[in-house]
Amino acid sequence: MIMSAIRRKDRVMKILILNDYYLPGYKSGGPLRTLVNMVERLGEEFAFFLMARDRDAGDRSPYPEIQVDAWQYLDRLCVFYASPRGKLFRKLRTGIFQTGPDLLYLNSMFSAHFTITPLCLRRLFLLPRIPVILAPRGMLSPGAIELKGLKKQVFLHLAQLLRLYHGIVWQASSEYEAEDIRCIFGGGVQIVVAPDIVAPSLLKTPQPASSPKQIGELKLIFLSRIDRKKNLDAALMMLREIQGNIQFHIYGPVKDQAYWEECQQIIKELPPNIHVQYYGTVLPENVSSLFSEYALFFFPTRSENFGHVILEALSAGCPVLISDQTPWRDLETSRAGWVVPLNQPERFREILKISVNMDQQEHRIWREHARNYAERIITNDEVLDQNRQLFYTALEYGKSNNRLRLAGFSKGECV
Repeated sequence: MIMSAIRRKDRVMKILILNDYYLPGYKSGGPLRTLVNMVERLGEEFAFFLMARDRDAGDRSPYPEIQVDAWQYLDRLCVFYASPRGKLFRKLRTGIFQTGPDLLYLNSMFSAHFTITPLCLRRLFLLPRIPVILAPRGMLSPGAIELKGLKKQVFLHLAQLLRLYHGIVWQASSEYEAEDIRCIFGGGVQIVVAPDIVAPSLLKTPQPASSPKQIGELKLIFLSRIDRKKNLDAALMMLREIQGNIQFHIYGPVKDQAYWEECQQIIKELPPNIHVQYYGTVLPENVSSLFSEYALFFFPTRSENFGHVILEALSAGCPVLISDQTPWRDLETSRAGWVVPLNQPERFREILKISVNMDQQEHRIWREHARNYAERIITNDEVLDQNRQLFYTALEYGKSNNRLRLAGFSKGECV
């Protein structure tokens, strides 16, 4: 039945997505949500297929009530959940030949199985000549490269020597990410700027009444994976000198246990007016109502190519205090939040002090502006057009490369 459905979709562009995780998973954060939103918004125009692991990030057991190692329908796409049994590269290769996609969409920079393996198969001519889109999802930013920097730099050097990325189309979520790609791979690579697609449902969720804001008090939230990239330790250290009654609540799965132990040591050394609690993971459907209970989302991340969690906070009317390592830049002029360079911890502390001393009336204004800012982002249909153009550009670019190969040249040699 699934294969007959695949054949029936031959009249529209078929896009095979490879990503480590998909629904009903949620622990891998923004990259997964981007895919969910893309399928939801464009699933009537394009035929999406997806191959992913059969379990969520960090889980030892597969998702309940799914078929493993078989194609099945899920909402607006066909999904193949790959089990750990057998050789994954064979499953990937078989899946690509079964679906016969027009485009191959890789949603990670360094995924060993779902990005590097298919690129190696492609380089060894073990896959059909399919145009490839690679979305690095912020993993080429300076802040991300610094983490495990030597290992990543060695890999990128070898990958360029082997021409692993030759002839692909890069998706940049912003002009900032496009510049990060050029800095590493040069100015001659093919880049299309297509921002992450967001979910209109963010604005449909009824917002509960926010907690009252008292002068001298501040209720902060940190919601993200707990690993070095998200920079929770810096957030904790910036709180050390802040006066007032501070509640700092942490949500998110622990990805790096050693790093979490470092953060716990910092928590033990905080002054008694700083009350820190960890609440574990949050289901996606509860995120919006959770944000509405807090006065400020404190997120000095080292790197975000988009930051869905930032938009979720804004849409819930929760102002944000974030680093400059995201595409969000004009928040302060819109009175929706603050963007601060990571090398200016004193500026972070200054804003935290301002927030502590803010009264209910002023804070209500910031909440309204945050919500209005999110509404402008979510209702911007230009983002959909940019993603459509990404697919068509990649398709034409791939055809152009194939014509050049038949003529005895490569795209790089002709430029």
